[in-house]
Amino acid sequence: QELKQWDKSLEDFTAILRLYPDGFRTNWLRGLTYYHMKRYAESISDFDIYLKNDSTNREVLGARGMAYLNSRQPLLAYADFAASGNLQAVNYDHAARLVDSVLQLRDTTRVLYCVDAITKKAPYFTEGFVYKFKIHLARNEWKPIEDNLSVALSHIPVNFDKSSHSYLLTVQALSHARNRHR
Repeated sequence: QELKQWDKSLEDFTAILRLYPDGFRTNWLRGLTYYHMKRYAESISDFDIYLKNDSTNREVLGARGMAYLNSRQPLLAYADFAASGNLQAVNYDHAARLVDSVLQLRDTTRVLYCVDAITKKAPYFTEGFVYKFKIHLARNEWKPIEDNLSVALSHIPVNFDKSSHSYLLTVQALSHARNRHR
C-alpha cells in the first residue's frame, strides 16, 4: 500500500481477511485500497464493516465520507463529515436541498439518519431540525422533538427563513400545550 501498488495491496488484504475474517482493522486498510482504486462501493462496504466494530473512528468516518462523495451520495457524505468533526466539508445549503429531494422520495429513514448526524455536531444547521421535526410530528413522536427543540431554537440564525422560524415556534407552542395537558 505504501508503494501505491493497489492491486497487490488488495490481494494481500483480501488474503489476510480470508485467514482472519474478524480482523476488522484490515477492512479499514482494504477500504483505503479500494478507495484509491476508485472502487467506492467496495470501499464503503469495508469501511462499514470497520465502523460496526468501532463507530467513533473519525478518520474512517472521513474516509467513508469521501467515498460517498465520490460515488455521488453527498448527503451520506455530509453525515459522515459531520460525525468525523470535519464540519467545514459540509455544504449546508446543498444538504438542505438534498434532504428536500430525498423527502420527495419519502425516504424518511435516510433523512433522519443524515440530519441527526449533522445536527449533533453542527446545531446551527437549523434547517435540519425543521426537517427532523416535520418527520417526527407526522409520526407523532414527541420525545425526539422535545430533546432537540431548545437546541434548535437557540441556534436560529439572523437570516433564517421566516416560515421555518415560525414553524419552530409553532412546534414549541404545541410542545408546551401538550406537556401542560398531561
